[in-house]
Amino acid sequence: ACVAALAEHARFNAVWTSEGLLEVEEINPGIAVGLDDGLVAPALLSAQRLDLVQTAAAVSDLVERARSQRLRPAELSEATFTLSNLGMFDVTAFTAIVTPPQVAIMATGRPVARWIDGDEGPVQASVLTATLSCDHRAVDGVDAARFVGTFKAAMEDAEALFRGAGDLKEAMS
Repeated sequence: ACVAALAEHARFNAVWTSEGLLEVEEINPGIAVGLDDGLVAPALLSAQRLDLVQTAAAVSDLVERARSQRLRPAELSEATFTLSNLGMFDVTAFTAIVTPPQVAIMATGRPVARWIDGDEGPVQASVLTATLSCDHRAVDGVDAARFVGTFKAAMEDAEALFRGAGDLKEAMS
């Protein structure tokens, strides 16, 4: 869902340079990984070329290699955006800090059960809170709202997320 939003909103798949905003062609989201002695956010390189199953497998591999200190130089230097999740610590929402020269970071927490309006009345749903922190030199609040709206629409379209995907359980093992 994040890659879809980055593809549609190129200003977020960018870095800030001394000359200003530089949009990057490849979508390389950094995936925040907690280590015993800190945090690293290696890039999932060319994420726009991966379907959901390939993404799940690639993220699992990236996390394992980050924890065993076997990341490639490009994975440590070419992130264009960062995704951070603290759901495993029972955090439901938080604000993440942008890592320069990137222009934005999205923070997600643990999904929680909430009552929402359904077609035939209230239904219980799993609701994820996502916050977006941005460098205001590159993007503004309207840009951010549009990006989050695209992310939300992609998250809510499970059929599109799974289209062309194989076996997710197999990819995660």
